[in-house]
Amino acid sequence: MDELERGLEPYRQRRLVNTFREKTSQIFVTTHSAAVIGAAAGSTLWYIDARGAIGELPLEKVAAHQAKDPVAFLARLTIVAEGATEVGFITNLLARFIAENWGEQGIHVTDGGGNESVLNLLEGLSSGGLRFAGFADCEPANPSPGRWQRVQERLGNLLLRWPQGSLEDNILPLFTPDDLDRLIADPEDRRTGQRRRSLADRLGIVESSIEAIREAAGNQLMAVVVQAATGYVPEQFKDDKVKKGIFSGHATQWFKSVEGGHELAEKMFQLGVWPAARTALLPFLNALRQTLNMIPLPDDQD
Repeated sequence: MDELERGLEPYRQRRLVNTFREKTSQIFVTTHSAAVIGAAAGSTLWYIDARGAIGELPLEKVAAHQAKDPVAFLARLTIVAEGATEVGFITNLLARFIAENWGEQGIHVTDGGGNESVLNLLEGLSSGGLRFAGFADCEPANPSPGRWQRVQERLGNLLLRWPQGSLEDNILPLFTPDDLDRLIADPEDRRTGQRRRSLADRLGIVESSIEAIREAAGNQLMAVVVQAATGYVPEQFKDDKVKKGIFSGHATQWFKSVEGGHELAEKMFQLGVWPAARTALLPFLNALRQTLNMIPLPDDQD
């Protein structure tokens, strides 16, 4: 059946697919409908990428994401991001270096839902030689270096995976102590005070003014910022459920959201950090541009 969705509302598409799934016969369907893909749980998916390459997507690797975000299987180029922070960060970069209307260029950014889920999904998506992109952390106790290496070999620069740690671990240390006031300021001023409080808690001080935080932190100021933004739990509190919850919860006051990831990227440009981050990010951006038949950005791109 070609273009099964033609003339059918999404609920009718889902009903028809469910009817097919109840039958014992084998049915081949082509579609551009997210409703059809989302309803086709348990079915074998084949994908045609922007080059016309056709590959099977292993069910055990993609089934969870097929139900969660079926649009990811319909884009010209899908970028699988580690989490919400990365989604916000990437969309800011796309608007700057690809196009303001990047979504209309056929790009889709999907939340992979964590490191292991991203790895599974990218393994499945890339196994048939298809072009997808990824943006992932390097977990401290990485149990799958060989698997990640194989995915990297398949995707090349379309996979940006930090050598160590997370997005925040790699971008925040590029800011200087002089940037603290503006880095800590929430654009809507809802969490500025909470961010200061998270730093004061980690420094063991009552007063949470910028001046008090600077004085207490000394030359460890940016390290404390990274710990707060990533929700690092100090060793002495690992077995204390209350303290552990407080310290890990600090991350939600910083950049652990789509809006937070966008804010972090925006501040990277506003506070002059982009030149220091460019070496790591530009190969990924140029791989995206190449896939979209765009000319590469120069090495000194501002």
